[in-house]
Parts: sequence; structure tokens; C-alpha cells
Amino acid sequence: MSDLAKNVVPYSPSRRVRAVIGDIVMTGAEIDHLISLALFKMLKIDFSIGFVLFDRATMGTKLAKLKYFVEVSNDETLVKKFDNLCKALQPLMKMRNTVAHGHIVGKTKFGNEILFLVTADYTDHLGEFVSTAISFTEEQLTLISNNSKACVEEIKRVFDVKPLHETTSYKLLPDPPKSLKAQRKNNRSKH
Repeated sequence: MSDLAKNVVPYSPSRRVRAVIGDIVMTGAEIDHLISLALFKMLKIDFSIGFVLFDRATMGTKLAKLKYFVEVSNDETLVKKFDNLCKALQPLMKMRNTVAHGHIVGKTKFGNEILFLVTADYTDHLGEFVSTAISFTEEQLTLISNNSKACVEEIKRVFDVKPLHETTSYKLLPDPPKSLKAQRKNNRSKH
């Protein structure tokens, strides 16, 4: 039995903890969306084109690109606000990925922390099972949930952006003409 397994007790999260975890995931998605909108605004491109270009990029990638455009803006106030925002987002980004993609395996015996299994793999060269787990207390989850809501408001304020659910001014790109779709489909089927 591994040291980790010896120090973990069964745990089923309460409705409150499940709600906080869901809130972290949803707020993380909203922040990702707002970061995208801020990036598009800095690039002076329509949001629908921006989504085509950056939709699959991670939040970290979008933040790095946004950071570049913030810095070349030569707006020292914006640079400072953005740096503070990035510092506030770091704990959320780590926690969001853990709670969204990890699996709760129990609670630690002594630290009363919820343990999330985030990676597991069998290593052929070592001939053993290797896993990575990250733990958070309920208080840490709640704190990050609350702080992330403040980050949402700060991004909106600093970059003067609104998420899609708060406005109707965004227009989606139209579907390509049917003839283009059919042409692409035919080209793919020939290969």
C-alpha cells in the first residue's frame, strides 16, 4: 500500500462542497471567456473572428498573448492592473484544472483536505504505478471561489468587456454558403 493510500479516508463531498467546486469550474470558464474578449478588444477584432482564431487556446496561452498586447500598449496603469489580475488568477487556474479534471479519491486523515487524483500512469521502466494528487481544504475551495468572482468583475472593469450572456450586441459569423460546405465535403471524400 502506498503512503498516499495509508493516509486517505473515504469521503463523499457535501452538496455545499459540490456547489463550490461547480462554481469554481463555471467561474473559471467565465474568466476564460472574458480573457478572450479582452484579447479581441486589444487586437481590435470582432469577437466571432477572435473565437475562430483562439477558441482552442488555453487560458494560459490567451493570458500570455493578452499580456504582450497590454505591455505594447504603453499604458502603465493597464500594465499594473493586468499584472495584479494575473497574480490573482494563478491560484484559480491551478485549482480549476484540478477540480475540473481530477477525481476525488478521499480526504486526508490528518489535514482534513480533499484529495484529487490528477494523473495516474504505469511506468514500464520503473514497473510501478505512479500517481499525482493535489489536495485542498474546503476553506481553500471557498476562498478561491469567492476570489474568482472578484476577478470576473475586475476583468470586466479593466478591459470594459461584458460576457455574451450580459449583452446582445455580439453577432455570430454566418455559416459558409452551402456550396462551399458541399465542395469541402466532396474534396475530403476523394482523399
